[in-house]
Amino acid sequence: MMTNTTRPGRSGGNDADQRVTRAREYLAGARRRKVDQLPPSVMMLGQVLAVIEGQAAALTPAQLASVLKALGDAITARNERAHRVCTDCEEHPAGLCDETATDLDALEEYRQLERDLIDQAGAQ
Repeated sequence: MMTNTTRPGRSGGNDADQRVTRAREYLAGARRRKVDQLPPSVMMLGQVLAVIEGQAAALTPAQLASVLKALGDAITARNERAHRVCTDCEEHPAGLCDETATDLDALEEYRQLERDLIDQAGAQ
């Protein structure tokens, strides 16, 4: 049997996003007023929201596992495409066609993202 572990008045999951949305709406209204009419807490709210804007949303461990699985699938697919025998590569003066070069670039980006996500998860 699963028990509800959220605090009273909170439903979990999207509450933080809803609070940020409401805070942005409040701040937008407050910005119409003169600075000297605003309490210091409104000024701080603007600074906090600016920091939040620059941060990626945190993933739950289950979400991270799903993202890593999907990324692994993408890596496998790109790897197969990048290493297949390609007549365009054979005919290209550099021995590498644009499509295969794109696949190799994407493959490295996917692998780097995978490493970054694993490192970030380990640091938490």
